[in-house]
Amino acid sequence: MSPSASNSFDDEAKEPLSSYRSFLSRLLGWLITGIWSLVRILLIAWGTLAIYYSNLPWASLRLALAGAFAAFAVWACWLTARRAMPAVFFLVFAGVVAWWVSISPSHDRPWRPEVAVMPRAIIDGDQVRITGVRNFDYRSVDDFTVRYEEREVQLSHLTAIDFYVSYWTEGPVGHTFLSFIFDNAPPLSISIETRPEVGEGFDPIASLFKQFELIYVIGDEHDIVRVRTNFRKEAVYSRLASSPNGERRLFLVYMERINEPADRSEFYHLLRNNCTIISYVT
Repeated sequence: MSPSASNSFDDEAKEPLSSYRSFLSRLLGWLITGIWSLVRILLIAWGTLAIYYSNLPWASLRLALAGAFAAFAVWACWLTARRAMPAVFFLVFAGVVAWWVSISPSHDRPWRPEVAVMPRAIIDGDQVRITGVRNFDYRSVDDFTVRYEEREVQLSHLTAIDFYVSYWTEGPVGHTFLSFIFDNAPPLSISIETRPEVGEGFDPIASLFKQFELIYVIGDEHDIVRVRTNFRKEAVYSRLASSPNGERRLFLVYMERINEPADRSEFYHLLRNNCTIISYVT
């Protein structure tokens, strides 16, 4: 084989390899660009929602600022040719994060009467005294007689747990809560909920952005369960569990936990601080 023929063969062999490497390089570039764009989209979405659900008092102002932030972010990240503008966007975003972190929960708000009283538990050996036990007399969802009570129970008389799931709408998402059964006292239901103010309702997206404080509602089963089945018309399902040692340990965990938000208010969070977290943790 002549030298010229050999060189021609080598060039032909290198061509597919070069094309393959070029394709991989382009693919990696597309992947990095896509990931970088996705990161910016997520940051813009988070910042926009954080501003909209912030602690500013006027909804129109929050909406205007959220819209301005989103418009500036899109312009800075994709539309302008100025190289420094993406860095400016990240500085603005950092300011939004710092502002959002500074928003603190509070006990001092115009609460709805269903969540106006924070319960507390005093544990003394086998005896547990609970204040702020809800036992409302309902005539409709919004018409009821407010009644908070004090209860005393004994751990040695705790015999079972009812695990409840209630669905306020069709779909996979429901609310879970427990009812502790005693052989010498009425059942006590414990429901981890948002603490809405007067005129507020639950919003799952808002709950991700410090919009609701958290409360452990402790109440008579006649209140906690019946208001859901008879007045809110929710689909409620229950399952009875029986394991005395586990039940008493879980009850004590709940009793210790309910004092924490009573002593220091905290935010409800749909993913991190919700109605089922304590059950999974324990």
